[in-house]
Amino acid sequence: MLIVLIVCFGISPGVGVTTPAVNLSVAFSLSRRAETPLVELRPKPDNLLSALGLAATAPYGDLAATGRVLKWDTLCLHLVGHSTGVRVLPAPPLDSAVPLVLTRRAIAILRARFPLVLADAKSEADPRFRSALLAADAVLLVLSPEVSTIRSSLTATHELRALEVPERQILLVVNKVRPKASVPVQRIRERMKRPILGVIPHEPATEAVLDMGKPLVFAQPTSPASLAIGRTAMQLGRGLS
Repeated sequence: MLIVLIVCFGISPGVGVTTPAVNLSVAFSLSRRAETPLVELRPKPDNLLSALGLAATAPYGDLAATGRVLKWDTLCLHLVGHSTGVRVLPAPPLDSAVPLVLTRRAIAILRARFPLVLADAKSEADPRFRSALLAADAVLLVLSPEVSTIRSSLTATHELRALEVPERQILLVVNKVRPKASVPVQRIRERMKRPILGVIPHEPATEAVLDMGKPLVFAQPTSPASLAIGRTAMQLGRGLS
């Protein structure tokens, strides 16, 4: 199955969803030599812009006035470009009057114009995330190798299936945000009762390069974490069997 829209999210705080979302987008753009939109579905805007070293902006100022009629000519003006080819659609401010329908419409437009689109979501409870699920080809559930996170993630998989997300579209990515993992990867696989798409090893420089606005795969392409992200991107590029 061809994958066009990938939604990345984590049910627990601190699992590092933005790291794989940003770096997968960069990996896709560089390997395919094509622009890759990255949609921010989070209540706090400009998180992705900061991670990519882009200036904070308030691009939704005139989108609310478009009502339900949003077209590419308008949407493209609100995409913030990065030198790697990633194009970010920042989240609207918390007090924004931008209706939910515009998020759905924006995702539909991006799907039709680009070979691959990623979305960075904070929680499955966010209505914008639920909206993205309706169009998603793959949901990357990011979790850290901690007992509490595994338990929460297992609950999340049940909730995703209740939302009628197909079983094969729920993909696990283990992000080792700490130097020592409390739960082995094999144990996570057994507990979650599903294969793991990718394992991102701990990289001490991850936070530092993010704070500098430099994606890891761009700043340190040969690091173990960057290589793991690259392998995950390759698997996603092959589609779902």
